[in-house]
Amino acid sequence: MSDPFLFPALPALHPIRRPGLRAVALLFCSAFCATAWAGPDSFAAGIEDFLYRELAHLGAEMFIELQPPAPQAMPCAQPQPFLPANAQPQKGRFTLGVRCSDGDNQKTLYMPVTVRLMGHYLVTSRDLAVGETIDTTAFELAHGELTALNTAPLRDEAEALGLVTRQRIAAGTPLQPRHVQRPQLVRRGDNVVIETRGRGFKVSREGQALEAGALGEDIAVKLDQRNSLKARVSGKGRVVAVP
Repeated sequence: MSDPFLFPALPALHPIRRPGLRAVALLFCSAFCATAWAGPDSFAAGIEDFLYRELAHLGAEMFIELQPPAPQAMPCAQPQPFLPANAQPQKGRFTLGVRCSDGDNQKTLYMPVTVRLMGHYLVTSRDLAVGETIDTTAFELAHGELTALNTAPLRDEAEALGLVTRQRIAAGTPLQPRHVQRPQLVRRGDNVVIETRGRGFKVSREGQALEAGALGEDIAVKLDQRNSLKARVSGKGRVVAVP
């Protein structure tokens, strides 16, 4: 049976560095770092591994502040960290759960965690009009705290290129998904070619789009005065019937 872990109260800075992360800092108490984690590894290593696996996809630089659940020492043997179902690390604050088991004694503790996510994101380099296609002159890279922004911005240059603005956007605005949309390849009222595909055959016929749609979106298409079907936009003026 392993010795119980005592959650400390006084914080100290513990850095984490991993491939793909330029800097990660985990803030918790020095005694926290020194206590055993399932054998010879430190508790800090276990927390580090867990948070790295769970949060590495959020950005290139992270600073994580982990606070003990209470100022007094609390015994916890064989601690197992987990993220509760409602945790949203990308929002900057969430709760880390720790399951403690010592023979027949089991309990779950919760600790508030604050994440500062730093990284590059796209900012408009000039004023953009409604319906303007995003090209390389429309944005530039900025670097800052992503968790300080109200909505997650676009970060991938390749993903942004070719998108069309939904609204006017002032220069210097972090480019967000709600600002843009994929270009519409089919507009309401357009005559379209409908492909119906099956095993070993492909049939084409004409129809009229009842909705506008971008590549990969499903729209309603009229076949005649009485019949319509659902189809997926596959190209300019082309759709594929959805089974």
